[in-house]
Amino acid sequence: MRIEQFEYLIDIEKTRSITQTAENFFISRQVVSANIRAMETELGVQLLIRQQGNLKFTTLGEIAVEKARAIVSSYQDFLASVSPLSELTDTNSLPSISIFSIPRLASTMITDALFQYRKKNPETDIRMITQSSKEVLASISTVNNAIGFISYPDHVNCNMEPFQLAQFPDLTIHPLIASKFYICLHKNSRYNTKQTFTNRDLASLPLLSFTPAYEILSNFSEFPLNIVSNINDLSTLQSLIQEDFGIGLITLNEFNRLLRDSDDLILRPIQSDSNSNIYYAYVLNEESAQNPYINDFIRSLRSK
Repeated sequence: MRIEQFEYLIDIEKTRSITQTAENFFISRQVVSANIRAMETELGVQLLIRQQGNLKFTTLGEIAVEKARAIVSSYQDFLASVSPLSELTDTNSLPSISIFSIPRLASTMITDALFQYRKKNPETDIRMITQSSKEVLASISTVNNAIGFISYPDHVNCNMEPFQLAQFPDLTIHPLIASKFYICLHKNSRYNTKQTFTNRDLASLPLLSFTPAYEILSNFSEFPLNIVSNINDLSTLQSLIQEDFGIGLITLNEFNRLLRDSDDLILRPIQSDSNSNIYYAYVLNEESAQNPYINDFIRSLRSK
């Protein structure tokens, strides 16, 4: 199980709505539902009772939520404590920055950038907290000396210009990366029949969707995607592709960062007239935008 699944479960307990939780995390309802069902399957228990729009937790589900809170809290404490400066008794006099990020970026490019930043700025006290995109925006609007990382909200219009959200007028949101989706398969796969695949192919081939491929690609495809499994863990995705259970949907950026050492996995492009990219952005308030340490971290990020 992944930390995002625990976060989804906790949020559902607050909202009592899978749809609202999906909106809070800027993902589709299907992704949240699939992740909760995956938890239930792995645990061998039912966590939620779903009856005609009435969502309730089972007794074991209520216990799971309490345990999930402790897990997420411990995870966030771990991220905050792994700073090399955490062993110092007094960090009040040190320069500090806070990083609020969705888990998907916290485990990939932000980790890489922190390594580079640390070599230049070993004296900085860094605190990193993982949240949903909506929570990141709320945090950045009230915390100074902070930077946030979110899933770019304007998927449909493919708007990559810096803009301000109406509900957060003091924030500026800057495009960080756009990564296109590819098909990933084993080099000896029975599905490795073409150099380029089309949207029509995605309606017939068994697809393993590494979240959030499904909700992004489905917006741009005239054909329904043949998703056989929604997966939120790269090691599981890699295993299923290698076993030729299906073909993976993954971005080029994620493949290069996380699966590039897998010599038996290859990428094939998806031919489409539509812009089937996923977007990420970083968020600053006015004071944080003037912080030289945050600007230095941004430079480390963009050098990756």
